[in-house]
Amino acid sequence: MIRNNFGSLFYLNRVKDLELAMSSAQFIGTSLPLTALARQIYRATNNSGFSEQDYITISALIERIKRKKLDEIKYSE
Repeated sequence: MIRNNFGSLFYLNRVKDLELAMSSAQFIGTSLPLTALARQIYRATNNSGFSEQDYITISALIERIKRKKLDEIKYSE
């Protein structure tokens, strides 16, 4: 992870459990806010080009977002 080497053990694009959990919760009329957040994070990571990599690449997406935010702060000063 330190070297951004994310061997694929559990591909992001094959994660169906979150969708199943959300569908089941909706069916019984309950909410799962943390599961919904996790689903958004997985989707964002997939849509950012990491779908063929291991789920740990979520950390790479967070790093990318962090760098972008730091750049915005630098340029706004």
